[in-house]
Amino acid sequence: MHAGKHDDKYQKLKHMIQQHATNDHDVDYHLMEDGLVRFMNRIYVLYDNELKKLSLREFHVKLYSCHLGYHNTLTIAKKLYYWPDLKKEMFEFIVRCLDCQQVTTECKHPASLL
Repeated sequence: MHAGKHDDKYQKLKHMIQQHATNDHDVDYHLMEDGLVRFMNRIYVLYDNELKKLSLREFHVKLYSCHLGYHNTLTIAKKLYYWPDLKKEMFEFIVRCLDCQQVTTECKHPASLL
């Protein structure tokens, strides 16, 4: 996993897991044989903006070809992946989604007279 060499958090996490391999202290973290880190059975996504954008797009846009919104997309993504600031990055991605903005605008009813 060459991309992990540039991710300080990944390197520190990997080192911590290797140091405590004989200790059941951090059972939530696991280092797989291929270098993949799992946190509570979720894949740790490296600090790679393109990889994160691709992952966000897959869950929000391409999952059954619909835009699920923030909560549904986040719920699905959190089942499989973990990275620091996942919630924040998911929110920012969805706020910038032009299709979601268009649907939200179209669904709003004009204000009526009182």
